[in-house]
Amino acid sequence: LFTRIFSPIFGFVLRLSIRPSLYTSADKLATQLISDPHVLARAIWKLESFAESLPFPAPLSTAHMFIVSPLPQTKWPRYFIAQPQPARRVKELIGYYPI
Repeated sequence: LFTRIFSPIFGFVLRLSIRPSLYTSADKLATQLISDPHVLARAIWKLESFAESLPFPAPLSTAHMFIVSPLPQTKWPRYFIAQPQPARRVKELIGYYPI
């Protein structure tokens, strides 16, 4: 009961501390290292499809460390998703989505 009441507040604090711009800058750095943004965009796209089809039971305390959120998009764990949407990340990398 406690977590269901306070999870939106904790999620808000988590989203304030981990900004999407950190993921964007990490994506740009990875693109510079591998010199092909399409490779990284395909990897993000595949990881997202795997996360949706085969959910990984990651604890809430470590879910923000994954490249793509392992948490379900429904119910109360959705408040703890810190990663930006993969569609937005792919669009920023190569300019269009879907791949």
